[in-house]
Amino acid sequence: MSKADKKQRQKAKRKAKQHEARRRESASPVKRLAEARGEFQCWISDKFEEFNQLEIFVHKRGAGMVGMAAFLIDRGVVGLKDAWTRMNVDEREFLDIIKSCRDRGIPMRKANLEEARHWVAGSARWANDHGMRLPKDWTKTALLIGG
Repeated sequence: MSKADKKQRQKAKRKAKQHEARRRESASPVKRLAEARGEFQCWISDKFEEFNQLEIFVHKRGAGMVGMAAFLIDRGVVGLKDAWTRMNVDEREFLDIIKSCRDRGIPMRKANLEEARHWVAGSARWANDHGMRLPKDWTKTALLIGG
């Protein structure tokens, strides 16, 4: 092996190591909000037995940021059907989302974060065990509820 090849390999390893360190240190706003201490508001749709679907909305304020996470759980086949996050959602806008659910005939109730975690984990486990495809980036959304 020539000296030039060896130097080129070392340079490539160094560059890869620097790239990995930069990637580890950079964090998305969702991840920063998830790691920050803050206050939560959690709403869950009621009458799961009747509708066979459950909606979970979580709003978090912390570290000067606000954001929300939403999950849709389908009892029929899919399990965890949808999961998404949105940043810069203030409390008024969040409560408008809850109100719009009620206006569409979906009863909503306040819940604690532990209940939301239980539903999301259980539905993700069910989907995984039964070969269903989980929503894209659902784990990033689940970070906002702490798991």
